[in-house]
This record gives sequence, structure tokens and C-alpha cells, in this order.
Amino acid sequence: MEEMILREVRRLADAADVNAFVRYADATLKGGPLEFVLADPEQPDCDLAIPISFAFQGLGIWFMCRRYGETFHMRHVIVEIDESGRFSRGQVGEQEGYWEDFPTYLSDERLLGSIIHAKAA
Repeated sequence: MEEMILREVRRLADAADVNAFVRYADATLKGGPLEFVLADPEQPDCDLAIPISFAFQGLGIWFMCRRYGETFHMRHVIVEIDESGRFSRGQVGEQEGYWEDFPTYLSDERLLGSIIHAKAA
């Protein structure tokens, strides 16, 4: 199942205009992000790609976004990897909004908390 999820994240990332990966210690989001990678070709000195593997511990969120002028359509994939390196849960979903609000989805912990604790799409 893990390999199937990673293949889908790669496929979505390849089709996206902007990708991000954010990692937290756990679903509480306490302590803030442990890792943040943004791959946006329009930003100078930005990463070219996001990490796509389960080689981490904690909660990882991939954001794959397509921009349509002033709006966007974004898919997210959330996975939790336990202390022993095993996949413990996953969730997928999507959002749409105005492009100017896109950074909020990556950084607002209250919004992220509601996404993380929503029922899987």
C-alpha cells in the first residue's frame, strides 16, 4: 500500500505547478514544522522537487497545487509514520480557493489541524 501511495504522490506532483512537503512530530502540530520544502519554479532559489518517500517519522503532508489564474486546485496527502518507521494512517483530500490564499493552507496551523482531523476524502 505504501508504494501505491508514493506512486500517486509522484504522479500528482509531476502534474502540479507548485508542490510542498511539511513534516510535523505528530498530528497535534505542537512545536511547529520540523521540515518544510516548497518547490515553486516561479520563486528564486526555491527547491526543484519535494521529498517523496516514507523515510521520516511523524506526520507528513504533501500539497500538490495547480494554479488557474487567480484560483487554485490543490490535493493533499497526509501520512503518519510511527516510531518504528511503519505507515500508521493516511488521508487524502483537496481544496480550491483564491491563489492569494494558497500560502495559508501551508502555514496556518488551525487550518491544517482541521484538514488533518477531517474524515478522509
